[in-house]
Amino acid sequence: VGRPDSTDPEIVSAYVLGRWRQAVGSRALRRLPAFLETTRAQARRHLDALRALPGVTVFDDAPGTQGTWPFLLLTMPDTGSRDAALATLWTAGLGVSRLFIHALPDYAYLRDIVPAAELPQARDFAARSLTITNSPWLRDDEFMRIVERLREVLRA
Repeated sequence: VGRPDSTDPEIVSAYVLGRWRQAVGSRALRRLPAFLETTRAQARRHLDALRALPGVTVFDDAPGTQGTWPFLLLTMPDTGSRDAALATLWTAGLGVSRLFIHALPDYAYLRDIVPAAELPQARDFAARSLTITNSPWLRDDEFMRIVERLREVLRA
């Protein structure tokens, strides 16, 4: 499958934005720096609370970089603790979910393009990881409910 021909009028017109959408995008672009700073500040606060949980690995920016933080990524000590946390948090409406369900070779729809391989670290990561939204609409008290549930699971 090749790239679509960018001179094809049908394809070009599918990507042309009308004036209304251009205006919406322009206004959103002006708000973007403040939004990114809000989510970065929130991530810094939330990451500190997650780092205090025993046995939890919290992923952060690489040294010298600054992320955009749409979500927080962490791994639990084992699959059982991850599953126990998700048993109540996934359906609580707090933005807790799994980003990585499988290692790439384990997705049936990718088998034709990703070769079968032994990837124990990728499989372990998928089995223990979970994500928490970093949306500005997640209130601090809601985030602390997540942290408290994780704490309970880790004490069990």
